[in-house]
Amino acid sequence: MTHAELVKRAARWLRNTQRCPVVLIEVHSHAHEIPDAIGFKADGSSIVVECKTSRADFLRERLKMARCLERVDSSWAMGMARWYLLLPGILLPDDDLGNWGVLEVRRRSLRKRVQAANLYRKPAPELALMVAAFRRRDRLFDTEEWPAPREEDVA
Repeated sequence: MTHAELVKRAARWLRNTQRCPVVLIEVHSHAHEIPDAIGFKADGSSIVVECKTSRADFLRERLKMARCLERVDSSWAMGMARWYLLLPGILLPDDDLGNWGVLEVRRRSLRKRVQAANLYRKPAPELALMVAAFRRRDRLFDTEEWPAPREEDVA
């Protein structure tokens, strides 16, 4: 399974299982991280999903600036809940996940291996991401599930 396929699965999980009406994928902004997928719930809370296709990629994640800053002060990182979406066999029992949860890909579903902690904090990084997304909205919103516009709606 490719990284792009995992990102699509993450977006679907955020939209359907987590009931996020707004889901963004791989949005670049002035924040310190580029989440693979982030969902926003109606109450304003946010859920980040990072997708990893290999153990090496999973281990490199710890070296990212956002993860280093997160260990010092969690307000630097995005997501009031944070998840890894992994292929089977990537996670080892002694891996330190911090406050991150783990979803593992199954054939037709995602299996929750570790529950993510809920972090309550100011949403400053998410706001920077939202501003960047709205500036580029035509290219970045995951619109796979959106219906095509009707002819009478297009003028």
